[in-house]
Amino acid sequence: MTLAASLLLSLAVLLSAATGRNDNPPPPMPANAIVGYVMIEGRGTDGVTVALDGRAATVTTGGGAFRFDDVEAGIHTITISNYPADARFDRTSATASIDTDGRAATVSFSGSYIRRSRIRRPTVMAEGGATGRHWTPLASWDAGGRAATAM
Repeated sequence: MTLAASLLLSLAVLLSAATGRNDNPPPPMPANAIVGYVMIEGRGTDGVTVALDGRAATVTTGGGAFRFDDVEAGIHTITISNYPADARFDRTSATASIDTDGRAATVSFSGSYIRRSRIRRPTVMAEGGATGRHWTPLASWDAGGRAATAM
């Protein structure tokens, strides 16, 4: 190969990588499979248990991904558990349907972390001749807006 041809080939490879163009199509979805993700605030969450019809179970890996292969045709229930205690999901179970053609189904779960809010008041204090400010909580609320403590 001549130097010019080698440089041209290298330039084509670099341009393909820079533009994100990829001539290799993604692999096809597997037949008779249920795939999905468990996400908390947009990030995949590993270690969450995912059950299929209350029988088969797997644990999310690789950024919250899960997969059940060789699922028979019909309607199935997917349930998540063992997610972080400080997370809340709108739903923890969903249905997925595998048709008689064996097409794959996708089910994903999205949640958010529970946060506590606090209202604080400033307090002036003096100790050992020094003065300063610190904040004293008046009350705190859970993520549902219910008062958790009152001070």
